[in-house]
Amino acid sequence: MVASEKLQVTALISANCVLAKDISDLVTRRRTANCEARPTDAAGGLLKKLKWIVLVGLVVSICGYFILHRSVSCNEQDAKCSEHRDRQPALGSNVSSKSNQAQTIKNREELREDKDLGRLYRKSTNHWEYAHSVLALASNGDPNAQFYLFKSIDFCNENLKFYFTHKGRSLTIDEGLQYAVQRKLSLEIAQSVFEKCHEFSEHDIAELGNPSEWLAKASKAGQPIAQAVTAEKILSQTQQQAFVSNGATPDPSPEAAIQSSLSAKELLRAAVTSKDPEVLFRIGEAQSLLNPGSQTTDIDRYAWWLVACQRGFDCSARGDWIKATCIDLPACASSNNPSDHVRSLANDQWPEVQERAKEINDKLDASQWNELGLGS
Repeated sequence: MVASEKLQVTALISANCVLAKDISDLVTRRRTANCEARPTDAAGGLLKKLKWIVLVGLVVSICGYFILHRSVSCNEQDAKCSEHRDRQPALGSNVSSKSNQAQTIKNREELREDKDLGRLYRKSTNHWEYAHSVLALASNGDPNAQFYLFKSIDFCNENLKFYFTHKGRSLTIDEGLQYAVQRKLSLEIAQSVFEKCHEFSEHDIAELGNPSEWLAKASKAGQPIAQAVTAEKILSQTQQQAFVSNGATPDPSPEAAIQSSLSAKELLRAAVTSKDPEVLFRIGEAQSLLNPGSQTTDIDRYAWWLVACQRGFDCSARGDWIKATCIDLPACASSNNPSDHVRSLANDQWPEVQERAKEINDKLDASQWNELGLGS
């Protein structure tokens, strides 16, 4: 309470106290004048009225005190809330807008200097801005831009759902990190997902187009990684349909059916000719779908992964797939050789994996595409 308001309340109470003292003196004088005789009925009535006046005055004073005190407290609290709000950066504020514009300009400058959209994607710390930087290229028919636009949207949709959604509710950064701890997930990856993707939950992603359509366009145009991703999706949907036919519960939110004029093996057969390290890695991932029930699935998978690592796929301790699979394996973080993690996964099968990898490398180098188990 400020000093002026305290003075107002003090004066109000003091005035009532003076009134009470004056009434007391009046009553004393009346009694003295009557030789301390019992007051008459009229005097008694007057005394009662005066007592009520004093009582009401005191009540008014006390109420006034609390009303003024509460008003000041509320004003002080509002001032604190206002000050707190002013300290918080607002979404869509000029500062945020200027930052986003600067990032977009930077991305476009990098595109002019570096045409490798895959490298720029891997360097990106803000997929929302990256997606906008390649949108015009994708719209003009560039298959690489179409694929990496799909990949930006798909990555953020899937990872925001996994790390920052719980029981249908979007989580804040703090809630998401706590949820990751509860599930023993990597806090580093969760933090990275938020930084790269949080703007996808703050804007209308429809302005970027339909990711499935971008993938279909890139795959049809022969973009090799897009072909490999499409093949994986076809194989996965085929497997899900088989499970449902055998009595399994259908996926409550299945992906839209993949439209392609080529089969999964034909897509992989076309993609592998690029020898792109990510294509080779994805062929390894698809082994259990390509050859269900095979006794050599693990060996084949690790062999393709080893070949991908040897040909440039990021299998270092900083690689995304390494970080995602090494949460409970501290030794992964100390891997010096790109093949170290694959060797740890293969364990006793490592000799067979090395032999199979050599076979794959030899056939890739000799362009013997029909000998890779991907169809002809």
